[in-house]
Amino acid sequence: MQTTMLKLADTPDADTTRAIADALGAAPGVLAARLSTAGASITIDYESPQTSPEQLRATLAQAGVESRVRDAGPGSCCGGCCGT
Repeated sequence: MQTTMLKLADTPDADTTRAIADALGAAPGVLAARLSTAGASITIDYESPQTSPEQLRATLAQAGVESRVRDAGPGSCCGGCCGT
């Protein structure tokens, strides 16, 4: 299992939240996704090589959700738990 964090371009509204859930729910290899509306980010657990952070970002883009792969700081796994 791998974990990545995607930073959203904007704080998601109800429609965007549904689009994210639908897109990631149908994406191969996605095990779990946690949306932070306050942080405008999504933490995704996935199986590699079935998918990758860039493939997940592309999946969201097809659903109309702009995102970027959040860079993790040195020594951290995804940057999510420390809030950086």
